[in-house]
Amino acid sequence: MKKTKIEYANYTINPLIGCRHGCSYCYGREMNKRFKWVKKWEEPVYQWNWIKKLKSIKNPSIIFMGSITDLFGNWLHITTIQNIIKEVSKYPQHKFLFLTKNPKRYEELEFPKHCWKGVTITSENEIKTNRILKNIDFISYEPLLK
Repeated sequence: MKKTKIEYANYTINPLIGCRHGCSYCYGREMNKRFKWVKKWEEPVYQWNWIKKLKSIKNPSIIFMGSITDLFGNWLHITTIQNIIKEVSKYPQHKFLFLTKNPKRYEELEFPKHCWKGVTITSENEIKTNRILKNIDFISYEPLLK
């Protein structure tokens, strides 16, 4: 867990570190080069202590879940995602922000109302190809590529 400078969140918690999307502009991969959280960025590692970090947040907060990964990547077993959602459901005083490049996975899951589901859009083509679903709460444009 980290108190964050992200203007729309108070904290970031990363149950997983690493990602297999392979985006050329990946912020997380660049930060991993600096801080060496995991050996291979493309082999995400589950962080078992994330629940302890969540429990330590006492005041109602906005918590960005998975700021340096995609918790809804196809490589992650659905049970793992369900367990993360089950755990955050125990903390209705907080608002949890989830963000993915794979919003179809949201359709496989049930979220409590204090969870906001976001989608990352990187090109106009993704908007045109129906990547945005009805159950999305917010959109992140990062970066818009031609």
